[in-house]
Amino acid sequence: VVPTLVHDGRAIFQSLAIIEYLDEIHPEPRLLPADPSERAYARSLAMILAADAHPLTVPRVRKHLAQAFGADAAAIETWCRHWT
Repeated sequence: VVPTLVHDGRAIFQSLAIIEYLDEIHPEPRLLPADPSERAYARSLAMILAADAHPLTVPRVRKHLAQAFGADAAAIETWCRHWT
């Protein structure tokens, strides 16, 4: 379901964790800004997608709404617009 990076025998999953790990082991070229406040801002933007918006768009969530609650396509779209 999520991307996984295998490095030195360890599996690292979730996009943000992978980006931070790569930035730490290979600092050039940087994937995140060097300035701490800019880096925090970049993370906050990424978290909007990962935690807030992404769950509303993935097919398995929409499928669950249809199966568990009998929601049709219009109801699912209304639900997603509401939470977005």
